[in-house]
Amino acid sequence: MPRSPSSSVATSEALQEREALVHELTELVEKEALRDALVACESPMDDSLESDHSDEASEDVEAPYAPQPKKLLPAPATPILNHWNQFQAANDLSCVRDLVHVCVAHQRLRNHDLALLCHNLSAFVAMKTLDASHNQLDDGACNELRALLNSKRPRLLGLNLACNLLGENAFQLVCERLAANVSLVWLNILGNAFTYSATSVPLLRDALYMNESLESLAVSLGDFENPATSFSAGPRRKHRLAKDFVRGLGFHSKHLRDAQFGPTPIRKQLSVAALSLANAELSTVTVSELMGVLQQQPQLTALDLSYCFVGIAGARILAHAIDTQAGFPLLTLQLKCNHIGSAGALALVDALQSNTTLTALGVDKNEISNDGIVALAKYLPRLPCLTRLSLAQNHCRASGLAALTHALAASPQLTDLGALSR
Repeated sequence: MPRSPSSSVATSEALQEREALVHELTELVEKEALRDALVACESPMDDSLESDHSDEASEDVEAPYAPQPKKLLPAPATPILNHWNQFQAANDLSCVRDLVHVCVAHQRLRNHDLALLCHNLSAFVAMKTLDASHNQLDDGACNELRALLNSKRPRLLGLNLACNLLGENAFQLVCERLAANVSLVWLNILGNAFTYSATSVPLLRDALYMNESLESLAVSLGDFENPATSFSAGPRRKHRLAKDFVRGLGFHSKHLRDAQFGPTPIRKQLSVAALSLANAELSTVTVSELMGVLQQQPQLTALDLSYCFVGIAGARILAHAIDTQAGFPLLTLQLKCNHIGSAGALALVDALQSNTTLTALGVDKNEISNDGIVALAKYLPRLPCLTRLSLAQNHCRASGLAALTHALAASPQLTDLGALSR
């Protein structure tokens, strides 16, 4: 009688299982045989050596225990914080292919050095940001700056050119590219030669009006003439560049000209969310204008006025805006080195009692006395939103540190007081 299909299938499955089991057993037997062969091949001298060593050890006097020195782990590789030397020494530029944040700062680079980097720009395939700050680049580097800003691969998202020697020509080029909506998300051009140039204000203002991508801008625009070129013994002349820039922020120059003969145009809400006017002296008029702009630009949540020397009067203007403006937009306010003293710092923290937005305040290096810090500490438990208050490089002594310690215990929301030192 012929077998049914079901019985044939069962038979084939049983055969497969049997073959798998036989294969597994064969492997086990081979492994066991290999182990036995290795044991049999061991040198017979091992036992004799061990016995000789044991005899010698028994004859010798027992030596005192000598502690073994701890073996330290090898030092971790030092991260490369600057890539200029690496770029110069490399014959094969594959070492820069995967760099996302390229730093060539503090290298005394001149225009021809930047030209060399731009000539090999295609090798930096992954580059998103370039830090070329604190070098000696000037207007002769315009072609290289144009290549960087126009590059599609790599496409820059951030560019730091702070503290170079860039003048009006380079600044005009940067503004033209900003107006054309390049890919930049942040730009730092603090501390360059155009800080005191009157032509810089309308160029930058119009570029920001046209731009739709820039979220963070750092630029120095002074209200007073350059102290390095002022030789007169009297008071310095007021250029009011920062005031003109702030007053027209959100307008195009054409609109401002038309406003002389008609109604004031509607201010455009810019894309910039973080603004720094650091490293140039500002007048109290500019600070007042800036507080008015905050009401018209609610997207502006971070403001840096470090080294602007606004003084106690400027701090009180800021405090008044914090206290009275409904919907005050700032989340972060940096006021490092502004000579605000204890009076200015106390005015600011007093205003913060009614503020529900500001989370970080920096008053480093502001000549705040120890008594001022003790008085300031009493306000901290009453500031529900402040999470960071930087008080570094002020005149804090033991009593000030003790007052801050007690204030921190009563202020669970406060997590950072900066690098305090006595």
